[in-house]
Amino acid sequence: MTFATSAPGQSVTDSTKSSTESGN
Repeated sequence: MTFATSAPGQSVTDSTKSSTESGN
């Protein structure tokens, strides 16, 4: 999900994935 990076917290999986991609 590309939008997950700009909107983390959509779901547990998206949140974890976006954190990994963003490196935050």
